[in-house]
Amino acid sequence: AVVSTQSTGGVSKYRSTLLNGNTTQYDWEDGYTCHQVGSGAIIVLLPQPYLISSLSMLLWDCDNRCYSYVISVSKNRRDWIDVVDHSRLQCSSWQHLTFSRTPTSYIRVIGTQNSANSVFHLIHMELPSHRKQCEEEEEEEDTVHPYSSAASAVSRPEIDGVETLERQLEAARIIQ
Repeated sequence: AVVSTQSTGGVSKYRSTLLNGNTTQYDWEDGYTCHQVGSGAIIVLLPQPYLISSLSMLLWDCDNRCYSYVISVSKNRRDWIDVVDHSRLQCSSWQHLTFSRTPTSYIRVIGTQNSANSVFHLIHMELPSHRKQCEEEEEEEDTVHPYSSAASAVSRPEIDGVETLERQLEAARIIQ
């Protein structure tokens, strides 16, 4: 399966912007994935189901604006579980987030506010969170594990040791 992102109700100039690893070269016109606040979302499709308990994401920070958002995860893109609700917070720049370990195939980010305009801008996402403190607090929980179930008829490839999805995410594309 191909790792991909989809911006519904939004745009990205290049198909791999959100997951291309570039966290320094972005500006007013380039280097982000976005959607209109109040409609749409940014959806990341993982290459297979994983048990995740953290992620990092970089919000657009070329000025002093703040964002609010909700992050949900799903195994099937129908049934969503909210794992982070920052809809009442004012957030900026890097966000290092932890939550209960959850089987996940899709990650949905819904921007609920931008203090400067009505567009939610996301630069980059990483799984698991790269924050050192998270690794020290919950070393076992801060890894990405392949998810498999005895009830599943589909076999899932194994990951040797602790490996982030960054290598797999490099092959990402945006479905528009």
